[in-house]
Amino acid sequence: MIAAEEAEKRFELVIKEVEEAKAVEEKVREEMKMISQKQESKKHDESSDSKIKVTVQEFEYLKRGAGETESAIAKKLADIATELEEINARKSEADNKLGASMKAIEEMKQATE
Repeated sequence: MIAAEEAEKRFELVIKEVEEAKAVEEKVREEMKMISQKQESKKHDESSDSKIKVTVQEFEYLKRGAGETESAIAKKLADIATELEEINARKSEADNKLGASMKAIEEMKQATE
């Protein structure tokens, strides 16, 4: 039971980290939007169908941040899933042992009656 509680706490931590990652992703999107707005304001005299331009460094920074966040989330979720499988296996084993013990106790009670 303690392992299940620990796994649940870890799962809650992962959920919190996912939420934080989403917040970071939103921040990156806001930064991209600000960059876009800056470029649009600089080129407001150009035609309305002009493309948004970012430097290669800005693009790589944003791309790398999003990729790192996604891979970190995927790894943490995989780790938690593996841990939950292990906990479920241990729980099943403990349930089987408990059932066998209960059966043995019941047999002893019947033998002593």
